[in-house]
Amino acid sequence: MRPTADERQQVELLAGYGLPLEQIAAVIRGGIDVKTLREHFRAELLRGWAVANARVAQKLYEKALSGDT
Repeated sequence: MRPTADERQQVELLAGYGLPLEQIAAVIRGGIDVKTLREHFRAELLRGWAVANARVAQKLYEKALSGDT
């Protein structure tokens, strides 16, 4: 399998939204195995999760600094 740039972007976005691996795998090429997803899109999954976690942390930090606890 040779992932396209569009597929890579889609996987990163969906991972960032917090979709489970099974659901992400289901939308790539009409459905691929989770093992294939992990093997060919590892960087995109990690990046998507990291960006999402960073955004949540940033918002929590901003709320804490503003006194909104």
